[in-house]
Amino acid sequence: MKKGIYIIIVFATFWCGVLVSNISKVKNNRCKTNYVYIGEKPSNIINFRGNIKDISYVKDYDPLGVYNQTKGMIESPEMAYTIADCILAAKYGRKEMDDEKPYSITLLGGRFWVITGTLKSAKGGVAHIVLKKDDGQIQTIYHDK
Repeated sequence: MKKGIYIIIVFATFWCGVLVSNISKVKNNRCKTNYVYIGEKPSNIINFRGNIKDISYVKDYDPLGVYNQTKGMIESPEMAYTIADCILAAKYGRKEMDDEKPYSITLLGGRFWVITGTLKSAKGGVAHIVLKKDDGQIQTIYHDK
């Protein structure tokens, strides 16, 4: 009798472990998606400031404008690196861009982040991207041969 109860307890414990394992796998799979692409919307329905009423500006200063950020939208070399790395990897491939690290980052005239890859061998070229510090606009992007 004790042997039968022992077998039932071991069997039940085993199945509880399998069940918990499957539940944790399902939860982990849900966490792997970092974003959901909803799709493209026609521009005529986008009004980002439509819900803001009775806003008053002091000396024509728009507190929501990207050009009124004191340090710019891309305020640090770390942020410039993150943005440039994502864009360059999407355009030229992750492996190619990993081979060109570390990137050289220069702030040109206080207005433009110039990010350039590093040439590891005498052959080939490197990626270049210039981002506007104020609003993050890509000024140019190309890869040398």
